[in-house]
Amino acid sequence: GRKPIETVLEGDLVLTHTDTYKPNLHLITKEYDGKFVYLNTTASYNNELCSTENHRIFGLKLNSVSCLKNTDIYKPEWIRADNYRIGDYIKLNYDRTVLDPNLNVFDYIKNHLPCEGYLLEDSGKITKRTYEGKERSINNITNFNIYSEKFFRLLGYYLAEGHYYDKVKGSENVGFTFNINESEYIRDVKEILESFGAAVSIVENTSDNSTKITTSSKVISSALFLLCGKHSGSKILSKEIYLAPLQYQKQLLSGVIRGDGSTVISGFTLTLHNKELMYQLRDI
Repeated sequence: GRKPIETVLEGDLVLTHTDTYKPNLHLITKEYDGKFVYLNTTASYNNELCSTENHRIFGLKLNSVSCLKNTDIYKPEWIRADNYRIGDYIKLNYDRTVLDPNLNVFDYIKNHLPCEGYLLEDSGKITKRTYEGKERSINNITNFNIYSEKFFRLLGYYLAEGHYYDKVKGSENVGFTFNINESEYIRDVKEILESFGAAVSIVENTSDNSTKITTSSKVISSALFLLCGKHSGSKILSKEIYLAPLQYQKQLLSGVIRGDGSTVISGFTLTLHNKELMYQLRDI
């Protein structure tokens, strides 16, 4: 993740301009009494980059770019901070590692949480057996591969509109709240959850025009919070999501934008108060 430059230590791995990690070999500290340059980019709204005027930053001058649809044809160069002008481009770097898209939800959860009472049947169903006197209840969830477009879209909905409840009536619940008129998104979440075998509850509230979709499936709830966190201010993408193949990440963005995005003339905007999550979504 991101660290203030003054907290970087010798030996720390630093993401370089080639999108690869290299160890930091030396720390250099010196006094400076020159001018500072403040740069602001479309990828860091209200978050200025402060630099000494002679610091070199990897980027492109506006007059060297004729078309942004094929950026691979351009070669960024090291440009002094005080030589940047409005309209120039700064290269953003991100981890380009792509994980193998094969990970079953039961295998993932049992490596992170205790799963007493849960069994993986030969049929591929995850079964929980509970006994109360002579009664027995069985809940079945499919042991699905988390790398599917519909599950990543569900993760996107969860990031934007989802909420995790710790031990509601003795079990974990996860819910999604939409405007009552967003019937397409409500139906999509319901169908995705049911496709994995989860029982779904839908409640409409006419007083605030909202519709709430809830499932008490521990498998689904655990997968969502392990992969994306629990609360809106602290949700963060796990490496399994942040480094997933792009075809799945596109569906993640689709779910997030449907929940918290808005359209503008040039495309769309996305507003979240979780800064770290916004940086991750920007990278994707």
